[in-house]
Amino acid sequence: MLYPQDWHLKCQETRKEACGKGDGEGIVRLNGVKFLDARNSTLYSNMSLEECERECLKSCNCRGYANVYVDEMGRGCIAWYSELRDMRRYKSGQDFYLRVDAVELGMYCLFFHNRLIVA
Repeated sequence: MLYPQDWHLKCQETRKEACGKGDGEGIVRLNGVKFLDARNSTLYSNMSLEECERECLKSCNCRGYANVYVDEMGRGCIAWYSELRDMRRYKSGQDFYLRVDAVELGMYCLFFHNRLIVA
């Protein structure tokens, strides 16, 4: 029996089982996000946003990514490979690209599709 405090463990197990099987995993863009705690993240310099997405989707441990200004050479991206900590919305925040499984992606699309029709 799972206790409420253990539900996240079951969700993580389900996600790991589905990861990489081509079952419709995807990326959802979240606007106005405070830059996350960078522990357990990897900086990819000189990588486009599209390249970062492909890199993130290749690893079952990747939770999401964001664009970053690396240096005078230009932009790169940073990808997070463990729990996302201290995630908050800020007016002046940046876009964060959250990796989601097929069920989460479907719920996200359904929610925003219905919202757009109603509005």
